[in-house]
Amino acid sequence: MPLVFALTILPAMAETSAETATATEATTETATKTEAKAAVKGGADLPAQTETAQTLRERYPDDSIQSTETARQALAEVKQMRAEIDARFEKDRRACFPKFFTNICLNKVKDRQREDLAALRPIEIQANAFNRKQRVVERDKRLAEKAAKDAQERKEQQIQTNSVSGAEKPDSQSDGVESQRTTRAEKSAKKRAAFAEAQRQREENAAADAAKRQQNVQSYENKVEAYEARQREVAKKQAEQELANQKKAP
Repeated sequence: MPLVFALTILPAMAETSAETATATEATTETATKTEAKAAVKGGADLPAQTETAQTLRERYPDDSIQSTETARQALAEVKQMRAEIDARFEKDRRACFPKFFTNICLNKVKDRQREDLAALRPIEIQANAFNRKQRVVERDKRLAEKAAKDAQERKEQQIQTNSVSGAEKPDSQSDGVESQRTTRAEKSAKKRAAFAEAQRQREENAAADAAKRQQNVQSYENKVEAYEARQREVAKKQAEQELANQKKAP
């Protein structure tokens, strides 16, 4: 008698649980659609997401950012997309709790968030690298302009000093002194330019090293994600097998 009772009750309990999970999921989906319609009808402030992280990455391929305005726009769009990804993650995460296989649902939501954020990272690296390079170029330009200005001021000051003191020198000697001053000013300007170029090269190398390290980190994370995905698949199959065995057990 107990065996017959168990064989009768267990399938009924499993069917009831499945129906309850399905009904809960349907209720959640209906509530989500109702909220979306209400937002549209009421003129919600938040716009609907019309672009994904992957399509944003396609709009900014490698070496596509070649202006300060483009870099600024790219960083602004990445910031907005990250906020949308976080909001969607929180919404999808809450939707997983009523489901029967909650952990499997949460893992899928986390995987999607991780993939979207990984797609945004190359855009940030490219935009920040361009901004650093542009700052170096502007600094070099300021240094060159300052060197030229200083040389001109020294030349004008020397002319004024000679005029006030009334010093008279042979033209050949005056030309020689002026030539020496010009040579020194040119050498000084060349040294400053060489220093600025060396500094720019160091910063570019540092940016390249940072990008390479980021690629290595991303490669490692991808391997870890693949390993975790395989482990989750094995655990899922084991859980399904155990559930099937329990249903077959007398």
